[in-house]
Amino acid sequence: MFLLDGGRLVISASDLRTAATCEFALVAELDVRLGRRERVAVAEDLMLARVAALGDQHEQAELRRLNRLHPGGVRQLPS
Repeated sequence: MFLLDGGRLVISASDLRTAATCEFALVAELDVRLGRRERVAVAEDLMLARVAALGDQHEQAELRRLNRLHPGGVRQLPS
């Protein structure tokens, strides 16, 4: 979510996911963006961090496999 010049609000797909899970979370994030409140500190989720790291490792292994299987046929977008 972000604000354009003139105060127009732009909602992203992840904002819609947040709203589907918890409407209050979306409104709270809007308040943070508008400077009405401070962002609440959230404790690090070690399980989520581990799953994300394993997911990254899997994606890299799959990319290497596809590059071996299709030399020169795999395109990567700049990050």
